[in-house]
Amino acid sequence: MKKKASMQLGINAIVILIIALAVLGLAMSFITGLFRQSGAKYSAIIDRTDLPFHADIVTPIIFETKEVTVKAGRQESLTVSVFNDKFNPSDPISLELVNCIDPDGQEAWPPRDPLYDPLHYSYPDYKCLNNPTYPYDPTIAIRTSPQTIPVATDAGYMAIVSVNASVNTGSYICTVIAGKWRSDKRGTNVRSCVDPDDPAPVSQQIVVNVER
Repeated sequence: MKKKASMQLGINAIVILIIALAVLGLAMSFITGLFRQSGAKYSAIIDRTDLPFHADIVTPIIFETKEVTVKAGRQESLTVSVFNDKFNPSDPISLELVNCIDPDGQEAWPPRDPLYDPLHYSYPDYKCLNNPTYPYDPTIAIRTSPQTIPVATDAGYMAIVSVNASVNTGSYICTVIAGKWRSDKRGTNVRSCVDPDDPAPVSQQIVVNVER
């Protein structure tokens, strides 16, 4: 009787151990999946083989959608493809949102400044040589991690589009530029710029719909 009870106890222990291992395996798989999703969301770099679309020499920047909807005070992720036609393959390339036009056709950001013409930002005024020093406090912004891009190919970015809580609802036409942005060339709270000796960045527009 004791031997039978001991055997039954041993079988029960084995069953419990198997169930515990199975639960642990499921838990580990779930946690690993969460980390992978988190890494994909916040690393801001996407393997180009995972991109459903690809930028090219004709369209050097492509967004996953022509419009992105963001609630004021919040942020949304956006997949972007950038093609390298002229950048140095060893240079870190990132994205900057340089200006937005509001529904009335006025500059929503950056502010009107006689020393700074946002409509010509992507021509020569993005250069560090001509960089004005006003506070960098965009109401609508895009953030990515910089990465190198091999010549004649594209790279994927997971961008974060953020909208200040003070922004009015409506649709804004925003210009995004990809290039070698030099934050070390600016002072505190002053926008990034492109060194005059570096290749000129490329640009593309996107509509940002702001909601409450």
